[in-house]
Amino acid sequence: GGTATVKYPSITGAVVRDETGKAINFTVEDNNVISFDTEAGKTYVIYGFKAQNKINDLKNFIKNC
Repeated sequence: GGTATVKYPSITGAVVRDETGKAINFTVEDNNVISFDTEAGKTYVIYGFKAQNKINDLKNFIKNC
């Protein structure tokens, strides 16, 4: 559990859902960063944003989980 902070180009148009399909509210930190609260043991899916051709460094994709 804790706060997940995710950095990805234009991620602010994304949708975050938990493993049951429930929409999860997130905070927009800037155009490329969102954060949301998590619970230990749960899975979260982020979708609805444009895929990039290549993610060079996973650390740039996920700052914290």
